Amino acid sequence: MWYIYAFITALLETSKDVVSRKSAQRTNEYISAFGLQFFACLTLLPFVVFTGIPKLSIGYWYGVGFAAISLPAWSILYMRALKLSPLSVTVPMLAFNPVFTALLAIFFEHRWPSVVGWLGIIIVAFGMYLMRLKRSELSKGIFHPIISIASEPGAIAMLGVAFIWSIGTYVNKIIIAGSSPLFFAFSITAVGSVVLYIVAKRMHGVTVRELSLHVRSMGPGGILNGLSEFAFGAALSLGFAPYVVSIKRMNVMLSAVVGHLAYKERISAVQLLGIMCMFGGLVTILNAH
Repeated sequence: MWYIYAFITALLETSKDVVSRKSAQRTNEYISAFGLQFFACLTLLPFVVFTGIPKLSIGYWYGVGFAAISLPAWSILYMRALKLSPLSVTVPMLAFNPVFTALLAIFFEHRWPSVVGWLGIIIVAFGMYLMRLKRSELSKGIFHPIISIASEPGAIAMLGVAFIWSIGTYVNKIIIAGSSPLFFAFSITAVGSVVLYIVAKRMHGVTVRELSLHVRSMGPGGILNGLSEFAFGAALSLGFAPYVVSIKRMNVMLSAVVGHLAYKERISAVQLLGIMCMFGGLVTILNAH
């Protein structure tokens, strides 16, 4: 059942990316980031009111505290990475997220992926890596972003983002175990709303009136984000984190396909190979048990 929720998460993440692309063109990145979390929180609030607040363990509070710290941390690292180095060098580093999650499994879940599972995770990560490569960098070699890590501070910063995301996955499991998948999603989006509002206020001087002007453009993306967090929480509560994260990251492949179909965006030969790898990795993971 976990893989159904994980794949639903990937579909919702893809839909969110497509919808948010339009809103991002009308606002700056700070307002867009806040809007995604705020409207996700509002979407989940009625469900929380209806079902009630579950019994919360001490682990829940520790997890929420970590989320409040990690969200601005990786956000700052992400923006710093994009500022310091080319996209073609920094963004492919996010492909290490499923691999880091698998490596951390021994510490947080006291188990390793199976041999077949490792194979699937690595294939998905490699496909994700290929999907994020830019054609302008291919002349330097397909592994140029990895080779240039030492000389590119932006690449190191983005590796930090991937690592924080991986730790965050296990912290999310702690939050879920100490509450419920629904309350986890609500809590994460509530914390994200508060933190990102503070960031948006500080960096852009955003006002409530300015936010109200973008309700129609940011609302749909926020709704999809809220549903995605809920589905992800349900998947994490049932499945093995490295497998769940690998399937969630299938949204990279799905977004490329939707972009090609809906916006006529060109898919390069390398991206096509990445799509094939990610699909092959998905099939491998589903046969890992």
